[in-house]
Amino acid sequence: MAASMKALLFRNVLRKYKTLNCCQCKQLIRLLNTNVKIKETDIARNRWQLWSAMCVVRFPVISTELNNIEKRYSEMLARVEFENSMLSDFELWHMQDLARRKKRMENPTHEDFDEDVGTSTAQDFEDAGVEEFQNFTVTPRTTEADNTNNRRSLKRKLDRKLFLVVKQKLGKNEEWVFPMGANKDGQSLRETAVATLSSTCGEDVKAQVNGNAPVGFYKYKLPSGSATTDGYFGAKIFFYQAQFLGGVPKNGNGIVDHLWLTQEEMAQLLNRKYFSAISNFIFE
Repeated sequence: MAASMKALLFRNVLRKYKTLNCCQCKQLIRLLNTNVKIKETDIARNRWQLWSAMCVVRFPVISTELNNIEKRYSEMLARVEFENSMLSDFELWHMQDLARRKKRMENPTHEDFDEDVGTSTAQDFEDAGVEEFQNFTVTPRTTEADNTNNRRSLKRKLDRKLFLVVKQKLGKNEEWVFPMGANKDGQSLRETAVATLSSTCGEDVKAQVNGNAPVGFYKYKLPSGSATTDGYFGAKIFFYQAQFLGGVPKNGNGIVDHLWLTQEEMAQLLNRKYFSAISNFIFE
């Protein structure tokens, strides 16, 4: 045990001081050969536990509103399309009706006009379309959840991405983070992320994980005096991203609360360093 501790100490010294001259190396070897007492707590300070976190994304339900540049560009394309386009079936139909009406006015007794009685014209079709459009009610883009700012509801910000954020117990603290948990023996990091989502937010939540590789990384240092029972100093967290498919999140193991937030709302609520780490993969 002492030999393994000395080897670990030797690696830590080399990691901290990458370049040692010959004299310094001899002093280090002489020190390790002596009966140096190394405490278990010294080793624990260098132990990091592997964790996986799941970034669950609800993609936009409706299209986003166009900005000024997009509106002007769309209007320009519409003008070009109108100027260069061929006549539509409706326009050809309307032109045929006008030509038939002109012939009827020139020769009202022509026998072919009797066949037109009871047939609909292009104008009739247009009038029916206008009436149907006037009776149509457009669904508002904002919902009741938007008006009340219910951030636990998915029926808000329909034109934006929403991310599932939970208030999770970490040591003595409660932090707003993505659902995350410790990696277990025999599990891949992806399997840990999937299992963590079920244990923290309930099995009712369905999500499709995007790939087998993590999309981000963050090192979380446990607060002073709150080391785990295994003596870990903190957690190295690997993030996975998943598309939300359905279900209602429920507060599970170690979860106090949950919210569905936009990127700007997370920037205000989450820890600054944590948000900086996840901002590389949560872009709109």
